Amino acid sequence: MAHERLRYDFTFVGGEYNAYLFTTDVGIVYNVTFTPTPYLFGAQAPFSQHTFELSLLIGLNPTEQQPPFNRLTARTLAAIFKDFYVRSDETVTLYICASSDGRQLLRQRLFHRWFDYFDRDDYTKIDGGVRDSAGLVYPMSLIFKRTNPYASQIAAEFVKIINGYGSDK
Repeated sequence: MAHERLRYDFTFVGGEYNAYLFTTDVGIVYNVTFTPTPYLFGAQAPFSQHTFELSLLIGLNPTEQQPPFNRLTARTLAAIFKDFYVRSDETVTLYICASSDGRQLLRQRLFHRWFDYFDRDDYTKIDGGVRDSAGLVYPMSLIFKRTNPYASQIAAEFVKIINGYGSDK
């Protein structure tokens, strides 16, 4: 009986951006990074050194087509998150949906689907967005462990940011 694979293998490359890499069955290479973002909530926030911005980038796409939703990709991203978060219960991650091509709402829906593969009992995800002066909305999500000792403060600070009252950056 064949064993069903649960996710793709991934590699922690590390470096300044805490990079991970994985390749799908069709040869699409994903680069997942957690870039330190200590200024997001202000340097004085007790969790500032544990704050990162998540980027999900396609490094190589031999198909030259937009990748469809892939359950193994979603499971791999969940495993990468768990691997990164095991380093500290205080880890906070911000995901801002890229908008350069006008597909930010599609990316937001895809990210929500991917998040369904997390152990949601262990994580809190708060969704919001900011609007620029031209009226373009940038959807974003903030994720942290429910065991984070600063959970209430993190949530309150994020609401301030999405409401336009963010701390010094």
